[in-house]
This record gives sequence, C-alpha cells and structure tokens, in this order.
Amino acid sequence: GISETVVRNSRRLLIDVPVLNGFCMFIKREVIDAVGLMDDVAFPFGFGEENDFAMRTKRMGYELKVFEGDYIWHHKSKSYGDKTRRSLSSKSKKTMKLRWGTQLVAAVKNLEANIHLKETRRRVDRAVHLSKCPQNTLRVLFVLNPTRKVTQPTLAMHGGWISIFNQAWGLRQRDVCSMVAISAWTRAAFETNFPQLKSIEFLLTYPDEVRNPVALATALYPHVPVFDFLVATLFTTVESIGYLKTCYPQVQTGYFIQDYEADFDNIDEEQRRRAYESYEHVPGMVLFAKTEWLQMKVIKNHNVRVHKVLPSLDLSAFQRALALSQEEKDMAADLVVMSDTEVSEINPDAINVVAMVRPSTPRRNPKATLQVLVEIKERFRSNVTLHTFGCSEDELDEFLTKAEPDLQPLLLDRAIKIKHHGTLARDKVAVLFARSDIFLDMSFWQAFGRTGLEAMAAGCVRVLPVGSGSEEYSHHGFNSMLHNTTNYKDAVKQITFLLNNQSALEEMRGNALRTSKQYDFSSASLRLLTLFCSSLTTTSSVLRVPRPCDLL
Repeated sequence: GISETVVRNSRRLLIDVPVLNGFCMFIKREVIDAVGLMDDVAFPFGFGEENDFAMRTKRMGYELKVFEGDYIWHHKSKSYGDKTRRSLSSKSKKTMKLRWGTQLVAAVKNLEANIHLKETRRRVDRAVHLSKCPQNTLRVLFVLNPTRKVTQPTLAMHGGWISIFNQAWGLRQRDVCSMVAISAWTRAAFETNFPQLKSIEFLLTYPDEVRNPVALATALYPHVPVFDFLVATLFTTVESIGYLKTCYPQVQTGYFIQDYEADFDNIDEEQRRRAYESYEHVPGMVLFAKTEWLQMKVIKNHNVRVHKVLPSLDLSAFQRALALSQEEKDMAADLVVMSDTEVSEINPDAINVVAMVRPSTPRRNPKATLQVLVEIKERFRSNVTLHTFGCSEDELDEFLTKAEPDLQPLLLDRAIKIKHHGTLARDKVAVLFARSDIFLDMSFWQAFGRTGLEAMAAGCVRVLPVGSGSEEYSHHGFNSMLHNTTNYKDAVKQITFLLNNQSALEEMRGNALRTSKQYDFSSASLRLLTLFCSSLTTTSSVLRVPRPCDLL
C-alpha cells in the first residue's frame, strides 16, 4: 500500500519546517515545560491548536521537523463531518490570523514551497505509477553495464549476461519480482535469445547514451524506490549502485561477482584500481559468486565475506538440440547448408571439434585457440572437422591479418581448414554443440565456464583450462580433459588423445551428460532467494517480510 511505498522512497530525513499541521506529533517534555500545553480555550474544538502550538514553540527557539519516512492514514472529517469541520475551521482561522498575522501567512507559504517535501511527494507519486510489482513482494533489480551499440547483425550473448538472466528468471519462478536493467538497444537481442521475455515486464531499459557510472545512476534513479535489492554485475555497476545507495539508504545492495575483473588484461590501470576496490566500495553490500574458486579468490585478496550460490542454468535448449541431432544422424549423412551465420557443413563421419574465438577478449586466448586447431587439422586431416564461432567474419579476418606468420595462411585457406560460423544466437550454439564431439576452451582461466557446461549438456567432451572455476564440475579424464593454456601444445596433446581413443571419448561424453543434469533452475533460485531474504535488515525498505521470504 501507500505506507510501503512511502518507506521505499524515504531518505529517512527530518525536514525543517516553519509550522506544523498534523494529527500525529512527537513532543519533548522539555518543550511542553517551556511552551505550555495546547490552547484549549482559544481552540476548544480543535482546528488550529497544533498550528498555534507550533508557532509558539518556534518562537521559543525550538525546531519543528517532519519525518518523511512514515505514512499514517488519517480519515479526514471523521470526528465532526464536513459541514461542522468547515464551520470550526473558519472560526479557528480568524483566531490564528488575529494572533499571528503575517507570521502565519509567511510560515504557511514557506511550508507549501518546501523543496524537500515536494521531492518526497514526487518520489511517492512516481513510484506508485512506475511499479510493475505486486505489493509486499520481494523486488530485485540486476543491473547490467552499458553496452556500446554495434552494427553486427547478431549481438553475442556473453556467458555473464546469460548467468544474470538465468538467476533473475529463476527468482521469477519463485514469485520474486525480479528485473534486469539493460541498454535499450540490446533489448531485441535479449528477446531473441530468451523468447519468454516478450510477454512480461522483465527488462528495464535505460538510454543507449548512458556510458558511465554516474549517467547509469542518473538513469536508474527514478526506478530505485520500486526495489528492495539492487544487484551489481560488474565493477562499474557497483559504482552506480553506490551513488544510488546514498540517495536511497533503505535499499539493500548486492554484487553478483561474475569474474575477478582486476585480473583482466583488456583494462587500463585506472580501471584495474576501480575493479580491485569494487568489492569493498559499498558498505554492507552482499557479495556472492557461483564457484568456490571465485569465492575464495575474492576472500583471499580482500578479506570480505563472499557467499557461495549455485549457478542457475537453463540447459533445455542444449538437451533438445542433442536429441534432435541424434535423430538426424540416423536419417542423413550431411546437414542442409544454411546462411553464413547459421550452423552448417558438419560432417557426421568425422570427429567435429568446436571452439569459441573472441579476439576482443584477450584472456580467451584466441591466438592459441587457432594454433591448436591448425595443428590438429594438420595431424588428422579429413578425419576431423573444425568449427569456430564467437565473432564476426570481419573481426576474425582482422585478427588473422595482425597475427603471427604461422596463422596468416588461414586467411587464404581458412574455409578448407576451419568453418567459422560467426556470432551465433544461443539456439544456434546449442545446435552446433549437439553436432560436435569436442569443445575446446583455451581461456587463461574461467571463473565458471558456462559455455563449457552447455557443451556438456549437448554431448560434447570439453577440453578446458586447469586451475580455474570450471573445475567446479570438470574432472580430468572423467567428463573433461584439463590442460595448461599457457602452452597450446598441451591442448593438442589432450585432443589427440581423444581423437585416438574413441571409447574414452564416448565414455567421457556419457559422464559429461550425467554431470550437466545435476544443474537446474530450482536449486539455484532457492539458494539465492534464501540469501536475499536473510539479508533483509531492519533498515530495509520492506515493512513486512515480503513474499516469498515469508514462506522460507
């Protein structure tokens, strides 16, 4: 109701005013001793006695304040009725005018013009009209970093975005009003990859011109009172939420740590400093990560508490693609050739190896990825078919042009050695994985490695970096092969083993499929919901325990 809306929008301020007009007042005994009681002689039936008392109090040097963080409902005219109220009010106005004259006129004028009270009314009115959430429901906003607009036909869905979306969507399935804030131009890409979004209010878009933490905080400012939790997803969004927390101290804050960004090699030293400080930037912020590797890395480097949550995964698209692929293998030897950005030319008679190549992210190790693929092709020739995805054709060609001499021949005969599928939507990635046998990841580290787990769900055996977050679910020789990504020859060795040992490949494929089935929406969303509910404090914006926290 209105009470909850007022509390959500409160800045917990005591606002100085020149006169008080109300029915619920807290008065110190000291003031009554100095000023006396309300004048029941001049105002025997009320209507003006509190105004007169306030003016006398002010004259004695005491302060008058309005607390804008509570709402008390007053049933107007219930004591006397409208007709009597108007008559008594008219008499009291004459008394007040005789007693206070122009002082009262000035005080009322200043009260009506008070900018702080106007701001409070504006916040409440805006929140009433903006809220898409049912009353007394836990409300969570995940904030994505602004994304620079690009002209490529398909916006690649980064693993971090998918993780954030899945966590928010999992909470939705538990009756939490969760939303994700994104750059407006990316909405179409999210709705393409997640068709269920089109029928609900789930995405909160901010202008594409927003490019920095201050601008993001400004864009989100009108929407904040609607939510109990603001969740950062990158160090820059931590800064934005920090600004918003100063304006709305009652809102709880969280940081869904996707990776250890201070180690990124594509940021400058100033950004590195900000990333390093982000884990302690907002006092009281609830930090959580989805792998023990990432949790312990932040704890070790910053001595802060980091909660471990479960990864929220929707692997149904990859499981469906695997089932469809198995049916197709029984019906045809070759797949229908599609457009350049679609999955095509997969040879069911050869071992298909697939890898993500993303030159814009150096820690994904694009050079070593291609070196491994070239050497595997030279060793196994027609017995292996190689596939890449993750960037546009132009971006890959530009990367190869600048690469070392050993990769430049790919510019001339790449179509013979490697089939590049460009930037793929998630459903096309699922098809590609389902029609492949081995997924190569040459990243220097993985905080989690969502793409690898998706590959497992589609029946791929993964070749992954050792010593990182992907070891949460990857076990060398059981469902994956782990390798040292600083030496690409090690990855060649692991893939060679799989290509020469078909029985081991099939056994690991079965183990990978069984491992992937251990991950589900339900368990992950319950773990995160429990964390949010337990983090709500007496200073939170909720008046009551919100649904579904009251059911835990």
